[in-house]
Amino acid sequence: MITEDAINVGINVDNAEEAIKAIGALMVNSGLVEEAYTQGMLNVFREFGPYWVLTEGLAMPHARPEDGALKSGFALIVLDTPISFGHEEHDPVSLIFGMSAVDKDTHVENIRNLTGALSTPNMMDLLREAQTAEQACQLLNSIKE
Repeated sequence: MITEDAINVGINVDNAEEAIKAIGALMVNSGLVEEAYTQGMLNVFREFGPYWVLTEGLAMPHARPEDGALKSGFALIVLDTPISFGHEEHDPVSLIFGMSAVDKDTHVENIRNLTGALSTPNMMDLLREAQTAEQACQLLNSIKE
C-alpha cells in the first residue's frame, strides 16, 4: 500500500497549506508525482476548502491526474502537533495521506484500500503513535487487502 520512503513522522507545520506543501514534497521525493502536483493540491484546497478532511484527525490531499501524477499511491505524514484545516467537524488533523492516482478508477481503488486499512481497530491511533517511518509502514502494509 505504501513504501517507507513515502512516510515521514514527527513533522511540524503551522497551517494546512504548509502541510500540503510537506506532503507534496514527500510525494515528489518518493516518485509518485511531479512538482506541479503540489500546486494542484494547493489549488484544490483554495477552491474547495477542507472537503478532503475525511474523518476526525485525517486529511487526504490530492489533485487531478493531469496535475502531475506519475504513479498511483500514497504518502503519509504524521504531524507532531495537530493543525486545523478549517473543517467544522473533523479538525484538528494529525494524519495526512497524500494520494496520487493516474486515472479515476485508480482514484476509487486507492480510497477503498485506504478506507480498508484505516478501518482496522485502533489503526489511526497506532499511526499517530508511530515513532518511525518503518513502524508506520509496517502497520499499513500488515493489512491484507
